[in-house]
Amino acid sequence: MAPTVDVLMLAWNRLDATRRTVESFRRHVRVPYRLLCVDNGSTDGTLEYLRASADLVIANSANVGAVRGRNQLMAVSDADYLLFSDNDLEFTADVVAGLLAHAERDERLGIVGPLLNQHVADLGLDADLPVEVITAEVARSAAGRTMAGTCIPSCCALFRRAVVEAVGPWDVKYHLYAYEDFDYCQQAQVKGFRVAVALDTYVHHHANTTVGQIRGLGEVVLRNQTLFRNRWGVPVGEEVGIVRPLAPGGLAEAATAPPVAVTEWLAALRPVDPAWDAGSSEAARLAAEQLIPRLPDLGRDVLVIGRGASHAVRLLRHAYGRPDALGLVPDLRAEVPYGVLEGEPHAIPLCDARLDGVVAWRSLEHSAAPLVALLEINRVLRQGGHAVLLVPAGGEAISVLGDAHWRRLIAAAGLTLLDAREAWPDGREAPAGLRYVARKDQARRPVRMADAQTQGQEASLA
Repeated sequence: MAPTVDVLMLAWNRLDATRRTVESFRRHVRVPYRLLCVDNGSTDGTLEYLRASADLVIANSANVGAVRGRNQLMAVSDADYLLFSDNDLEFTADVVAGLLAHAERDERLGIVGPLLNQHVADLGLDADLPVEVITAEVARSAAGRTMAGTCIPSCCALFRRAVVEAVGPWDVKYHLYAYEDFDYCQQAQVKGFRVAVALDTYVHHHANTTVGQIRGLGEVVLRNQTLFRNRWGVPVGEEVGIVRPLAPGGLAEAATAPPVAVTEWLAALRPVDPAWDAGSSEAARLAAEQLIPRLPDLGRDVLVIGRGASHAVRLLRHAYGRPDALGLVPDLRAEVPYGVLEGEPHAIPLCDARLDGVVAWRSLEHSAAPLVALLEINRVLRQGGHAVLLVPAGGEAISVLGDAHWRRLIAAAGLTLLDAREAWPDGREAPAGLRYVARKDQARRPVRMADAQTQGQEASLA
């Protein structure tokens, strides 16, 4: 018998977005499902639209938030799988069939979600391409593949019934919205379930369409982020840098998954053409133009790692006289996205002590072993070379490390911290953005890796 699926959708005003989501879903999804909705006190006709379109609607008189709304829907669902959905998505393929195929192949896969538009720059694709084009490309290039993660965004995620029964309802301590999905995914992993992104399934998320209506959203996010960090803690020790937070007291015994070996999670990188990068955006260009003039003198040989790296490299080469600047971006098309196969000696395809400076821009937060990435930066820097680290601490990032954690990791990698601040490249004070400037004053400490004899060989960047 085919598994049953309930689609659990939240809505709060934004009738235009809700209609686009429901109609694109109806148009493309062929797997049988029920559409169950919570309306959180809409006043723009959304409730009336949902009553005419959904199989069941729960109407709240006021906005009770995403967390309580999902719990209301979970209480009335008895399906084998629950697809949580926001009302600001756009579908051009049968996302239910795609996600269901992965879940049915692996009974330990408890939560699986699609690629979202914030990921496609890492595929070398422009997020502004038509949704149909991106959907077809990821289906072609990554058929049957998943990427393990620590959090699947709740805007679109398929939950196995067994996970819901093991973990229970969403934690209402997370006020309204933010970090509740990080918490739920952590609890699922503690219970022994896998959490993964389906690399062959794509959904366009028109982000913040609904939550942008929340007054004091920044304070809500920061409060929930603090709750998550205090609850889960991040280990720093022999397995330094594994961003797979420890279970809190009382749950530790339930953990079944062994710690991830550092060699499994080195950054997979590909070179970018500084003249043009299909995965970059206008926002990345503007950020690069505002960031580069504020950097210390990084010298002649500079490496920029991260999304939108081509803009920074072009500026460094042509405006600031750094002709040997190089750019690398994470590659989701790699066999092990954001990681290399165990036994590979290192992640950055450059020889030891080559570079005067490294800018890690929107890359470290995607690594499940950021210490290894920092050790790699140490390895390729010359003595006295500088590293600039720009780390968003939430949102699409896998990592939810805070300032104290990054400081400890920078020190553990043998880098001397010179400057740290809560600021993003455009200069706006923003707790979600952390910027560090560090100097190499000592060689990296040894890390166990196979094939060490190949270190020092430089891969071609042609």
